Amino acid sequence: MDEVDPSRRVFVTAQGLLMYFEEADVQRLFTTIVERFPGVELAFDTIPRWFSAKTLRGFHKTAHYEVPPMPWGVSRDEIDHVLRRWSPRVERVRAVPYGRWRGIGACALRTFGGVPRLRNLLPLIVHVQTAAQEA
Repeated sequence: MDEVDPSRRVFVTAQGLLMYFEEADVQRLFTTIVERFPGVELAFDTIPRWFSAKTLRGFHKTAHYEVPPMPWGVSRDEIDHVLRRWSPRVERVRAVPYGRWRGIGACALRTFGGVPRLRNLLPLIVHVQTAAQEA
């Protein structure tokens, strides 16, 4: 972070990363970035809590591959509250749709994504906009 000029607009992406950390570590990283770079925008993906729990129990995707533990999971309905609790600088939190899906994945996303209880079962891409000055 020392190499980045905080007076310029900063965009941070953490795709495929945060779910591998404990929640306290995600919070510490998030708040450090938001404090260090006023007006920063962030994009990252999350997994739902049920999937996080499954990986912690030992999820064997195939006979020869076990998915690594992913301790941090958060649902779509929680993410806005969680991030705003972590930092008063959070101005906007929005879900960003995944790109085009085909086949059964497309059907599931369309079906589950439109039903409030079911959409919490899906992974999520999050885009966060923060304030340049502390709120």
